[in-house]
Amino acid sequence: ATLPSRQLSNISFEQEQDANSALAELDKAIRSGQIGVQCEAVVKSPRLFEKYPFPILINSAMLKIADVFHAGNNFIRLCILRVAQQSEKHLDKIFTADEFTRRIFGVIHSNDPVARAITLRTLGSVASIISEKKNVHHSIILSLDSHDAVEVEAAMFAAEKFCEKSKTFAANVCDKIGAMISGLATPTEMKLGLIPILQHMYHDTETAMKAMELCQSLLTSFPAVKFVTLTLQTMTQLTVKSLLNLQDHVIQLLTILKSDPRSSVKAVCLDNLRLLALRAAYLWTAQNLEDVAEFSFKTPSSVLKVKAVCVLNAVCGNVAVTLISLTPDTAVLKVCREFCYHPNIELASQAVQLLTNLSKFKCVPCDLTSEAVGAIQTHILLLVSSTEEQHLTFLRMILRCAVEICRSCTDISDMIVQTLTNLIGLSEENSQLHICECLAAIGSECPSALDAVSPHILASLTTAISDNFREITQVQVHMCTLLFQAGCQKPMSGPIHGQVMACIYKASPWVVYKVARQAMRYCQYQVAYDILSSLNLKAVTEQVHYWLLGLQHSCAAENKLKQVKGDNSDLVSCIADAMEMYVKSHVTLKLGKCLKVYKEASFLASTLYKSAFDADPASLLNISVLQQCCDCMKSVISTIISTIQTGQSNLGERQFMTTGKDDSSSSPSSSVSTALGVIRDISTAMDKVLPENSSSASISYKLMDILSWSVASFVRASPSFPRFFFQALQSTVVKLAVSPQQGLSQEPIPLRADTHLSLKVEGVVQRGERPALFRQVRSVVISVSTSLVSRSSSTNLSSKTNETTSIQLSQTVQPHNDYFSTSFVLPFSVLGIHTTKVEAGVVDENGVVWNTGPRSTVTVRSYDESIQRQQQQIRSRAQQASSSQQMHHAQEIHT
Repeated sequence: ATLPSRQLSNISFEQEQDANSALAELDKAIRSGQIGVQCEAVVKSPRLFEKYPFPILINSAMLKIADVFHAGNNFIRLCILRVAQQSEKHLDKIFTADEFTRRIFGVIHSNDPVARAITLRTLGSVASIISEKKNVHHSIILSLDSHDAVEVEAAMFAAEKFCEKSKTFAANVCDKIGAMISGLATPTEMKLGLIPILQHMYHDTETAMKAMELCQSLLTSFPAVKFVTLTLQTMTQLTVKSLLNLQDHVIQLLTILKSDPRSSVKAVCLDNLRLLALRAAYLWTAQNLEDVAEFSFKTPSSVLKVKAVCVLNAVCGNVAVTLISLTPDTAVLKVCREFCYHPNIELASQAVQLLTNLSKFKCVPCDLTSEAVGAIQTHILLLVSSTEEQHLTFLRMILRCAVEICRSCTDISDMIVQTLTNLIGLSEENSQLHICECLAAIGSECPSALDAVSPHILASLTTAISDNFREITQVQVHMCTLLFQAGCQKPMSGPIHGQVMACIYKASPWVVYKVARQAMRYCQYQVAYDILSSLNLKAVTEQVHYWLLGLQHSCAAENKLKQVKGDNSDLVSCIADAMEMYVKSHVTLKLGKCLKVYKEASFLASTLYKSAFDADPASLLNISVLQQCCDCMKSVISTIISTIQTGQSNLGERQFMTTGKDDSSSSPSSSVSTALGVIRDISTAMDKVLPENSSSASISYKLMDILSWSVASFVRASPSFPRFFFQALQSTVVKLAVSPQQGLSQEPIPLRADTHLSLKVEGVVQRGERPALFRQVRSVVISVSTSLVSRSSSTNLSSKTNETTSIQLSQTVQPHNDYFSTSFVLPFSVLGIHTTKVEAGVVDENGVVWNTGPRSTVTVRSYDESIQRQQQQIRSRAQQASSSQQMHHAQEIHT
């Protein structure tokens, strides 16, 4: 539930007060003169910035810290350096960067080389906001010639940071770095430290070419292993960032791979080739793949063989491999057949993955599915009994290959599933967990593949339950899930139901809850109802109790709908019972009220969709399908009402029927596909009963039959609960701070009617542990609307016809380091009380706007000074007249 506007305003005001108090405490500690207190205040600054990430506080705090840097000792300067490095994403909120830089930069002229070194590192850490400061550029280049090693290392650090941010500095320092590397007086370790700076000179083609030529000369001038490997890594990073001569660099790496006899150089070449393959697989040619494959045959090192196959996997695992024409006798296929059964298990696993990729993308003009399946089955049999962590990693890799091969060719799913099921009872618990996860993944793609093996899964579950000393773990949850998948959309048999209940009686409440939500996902509502009934009484908080009770009622309602007979004779009673369980109130079945209900349900589904920014694609598809179902029923009811009332069908109401949405870009679940199929069937049936030229009212009974049949079809095809209904993998929260704000008394903000209110809106986009998992925030939309709440009694009535009492404005802003800010200028020309509503939404990378909120409200009182003065004069005169009357009355009494 949303907080009232008064509470929201109180929260914003309290946050502002807390930020001011924190800044005051920081200022007090810095001014204390005690080095310990100052250092403590400085090192706590990053946490302060995270808690109050607003520019005014951060700018003020950093200026105070810069003063301490200028006047303090080297120890506190080191603390400030650490603060600058930890607060990198807040640096662009320092809006007085010139003043901040001036205070830090003053120490560069110190006689202490350590102080100069710390200053250089601090300047490098804040390079993102001072990247084009010429005086800083000059000092860094001068410090590279220093005789103090500490200062030179700091200058190299700063040079790398500024090269990454500044095109001008990168172009100016390139020749200097080349001269230092070539110079005989430069120590070897310093040369090795200078080479990585070249990878950041990608801002323009000319500088990138100059840096690449310098690296080319280093390969011939310094043939030592450290120099060659570091230079190749630098060239690869520069190539990836500048996209300069990608194919030429691939050819060069392949040439060095063949010619250089040193294993460490070959390993670096293969690592860089894999990086280039992941970045631009579409630029690889068949000859490049042949060269890598031939190398894997010739090298005696198993480590290099593994790296070579990893390179092939990086290319062949990308859809761009379909652009490459491979012959049936290609060396890439020979690699698969040669190494699939190699004694080195890592090499063999990579070869199996390569064979799977070739089969999945049909890279070779021959069917490799049977070979891939055979290799997958063999490796699963070899790895499933091992308990070593490394072997479990390879087992997961092979099981992923099994899922991929089943996804690309569903015909072999039964074979893979049969093999995996037979191994559940023979493997260790860790291996069982991975096997069950693999079976569940295959079952989600092809549920029918689990039908034949459900007795084996039930037997394994029974064995686990019968062991009194064995704890019920995630493995048994997966087994129950597999049984639910096998019986999805079908009633569960008594033996399976009984074993599942026996399992949950031995499990912990959290495991029981996980089994219940899996049962709901796969439409086993009777099992879920029984599980939740036993779990409801174990809730430790009232909130959890009501959540479980709500799920229990939902399961009871859905289970009631599943009990509708084939002839629909009890359809109405089942729906009535289900509705009673859902809403606990009587629902009329009149068409008009039903139409209103469907309209509201469609609107709520649409609103939910637009606000579910962090939802996964499957959950969004479920919401979309629910909305389409409501729209379909709304269209059916509207068409029936129109036909019955006017004798003609309303084509406008039937537009949805002929243009139903179907998200073919994703892979809908079986229940979603069933619901979409029902929509299409209803559309076809309506078109048959209502031809375009129909004007007869004699078909109304057929329409009622279609309505009844439509309801029954949707009841049977209700979408199951999506996978992440119970979990949130992505979390995105927008926080707003609106100024000016009302005070604690919540009095409206006073504003003269002939002026405008400057409303500043700033905020922060807070992301969870896995940001941009499904979609990312590209920009934030701030919408502001004003409305007149109450008009002042002193308003001129003749001016009401032409005045504007409400406005709506919107701005789109780009967050920088998750912070954004914008301003609005709002007129309040009408005297009275106005309400200003501020709402935030986000725009994803595809340009879709999501109404995520939050919302904030500010109340404004518009007034006219001349009218106020007149009113004050009237009140003053009234008071004077009253005083005169009182004095006259007193005199009369005295007389």
